[in-house]
Amino acid sequence: MAHQKMTKAEKSWIVYDVGNSALVLLATSVIPIYFSSLSPDGGVVVAWSYAETVASLIIALLMPVLGSIADMQGMKKKFIVGCVGTGVVATVALGFVTTALAFLVIYVISSVALNSSMVFYDALLVDTTTDERMDEISSAGYAWGYIGSCVPFIACLGVVLGYEALGITLQMAMQIAFCITAVWWAAFTVPLLKNVKQLHYKPRAAPASSSSTSRVSTPHERISSPMRSIA
Repeated sequence: MAHQKMTKAEKSWIVYDVGNSALVLLATSVIPIYFSSLSPDGGVVVAWSYAETVASLIIALLMPVLGSIADMQGMKKKFIVGCVGTGVVATVALGFVTTALAFLVIYVISSVALNSSMVFYDALLVDTTTDERMDEISSAGYAWGYIGSCVPFIACLGVVLGYEALGITLQMAMQIAFCITAVWWAAFTVPLLKNVKQLHYKPRAAPASSSSTSRVSTPHERISSPMRSIA
């Protein structure tokens, strides 16, 4: 059986992973080291651990709400735009703060925005391909995400490690690195927004009517209902 070529929508879904993985790679390597230069008094490991914990906690609390919203008509791409926009601005801002606390706050915002966008990105997979090809496309996204993210990472690493040879300060080098990462993320979001259409969704709730006895449940109600049954 001949291998089926990827559609434009499938390729567009995959390249978003190429875009957002650039920040993931930077956050696991360069960013913690740079943060240590902003916190000369020590306690770097503890402070960074707290920031990661806070970000993870916020994401965990948001996931049920975001997952419910992702099921609604027309919401997936709108929230991707919002999350990516917030994340891109926060990523650029990381290079312009000079205090450890401000850096951690902005980092938490960028991390939450990135992971929140992934909820809606993953939810778009069912709109991107068929059930039979989901595993293949998902694996391709994961693989190309890490392969593609090496391109901006190498560029960022070159600027940061060679800032003295370039005649710039470390902070300016980090500003350039954060800008490269943000632009890369934003650029690879465009094909996803342009070529992938939300096909699967739950209809939006109809306007409330005093004569109507039935209506579509809201995201809050869909979450709270099973919680009440458990309690």
